[in-house]
Amino acid sequence: MKCLCNSLVLISALFFSSCRENTSELLVDSGDVVEIYLLESFTKTGDLKIDESTIQLKSTPLITYSDIVSYNSSKHIFKLTDNGKNAIANLTQSGIRMAYAVKAKGEVIYTGYFWSNVMSSSCDWGVMDIIDLPIKNEIIVKIGYPWLLAGDNIPDKRNDKRIIDVLKSGNKLIL
Repeated sequence: MKCLCNSLVLISALFFSSCRENTSELLVDSGDVVEIYLLESFTKTGDLKIDESTIQLKSTPLITYSDIVSYNSSKHIFKLTDNGKNAIANLTQSGIRMAYAVKAKGEVIYTGYFWSNVMSSSCDWGVMDIIDLPIKNEIIVKIGYPWLLAGDNIPDKRNDKRIIDVLKSGNKLIL
């Protein structure tokens, strides 16, 4: 009888642990995540303004949901894992402005460029400033670079409800 009870406990543990694994897989498969993609192609409507109706994303995300440690919604800072930091650092070493898109729940929310303050040029679109990436594993999402210039009309979707909801439910949101 004791052997039968031990067997039932073991079978129950295996069953419930496999259910937990499937639940997390369903979460990722459902698109209920925030990810950052590089753009395969796009057109510009201004100096650097991206026409979001024309974008084509790379097939896989540059920064996955698991690469995001946290997002500070008041300072607009993503904190990344070392894996996430390395993905961006390898990409931006040449100083080339790479265009990105932030997706949440399977939808593109906003676009911009990876940027470094070592570039002396300005940008009239969204940017992810990588100045703190090497030391703090952080990227700062800004509207315009070095700041929003008078007369610029750049939509600010950094705290879009879909992004906030996903990050809040994953305990990755800092208010």
